[in-house]
Amino acid sequence: MRDRVRNILRRLYIDDLARELWRTTNRILVTFKRKFGRLDRELIDKYVSAEEVRKLHIGCGEKIIDGWLNADFFPSSPTVLHLDATRHFPMGDKQFDYVFSEHMIEHIPYPQGFSMLSECYRILRGGAAQSE
Repeated sequence: MRDRVRNILRRLYIDDLARELWRTTNRILVTFKRKFGRLDRELIDKYVSAEEVRKLHIGCGEKIIDGWLNADFFPSSPTVLHLDATRHFPMGDKQFDYVFSEHMIEHIPYPQGFSMLSECYRILRGGAAQSE
């Protein structure tokens, strides 16, 4: 039995395991800070006050786009907004010029997808940026 365990451990990629443990720990810490620290509200307020043309990237994962407010259900860093796209977005009406999401909506049920699109419409500004 002992030799069997040793053989299994030798086949494990310790670097990959350590990397995944670090990512998981980081996500837990970020989640803790978000729940008790108002990090998300600060991210939104800072972005909205700094950007004239506002762009929201929903479901960014680890693909962070400069100049966009990047959002994901499982944020990969403290600079990414935690956003449950199936619920009410924590932004005011007509605050954004663009909303982008790629390969995300097909992973949620139709009613929640409809809700997500309704929220996208709610936060989009009217006018020239929307009609382009």
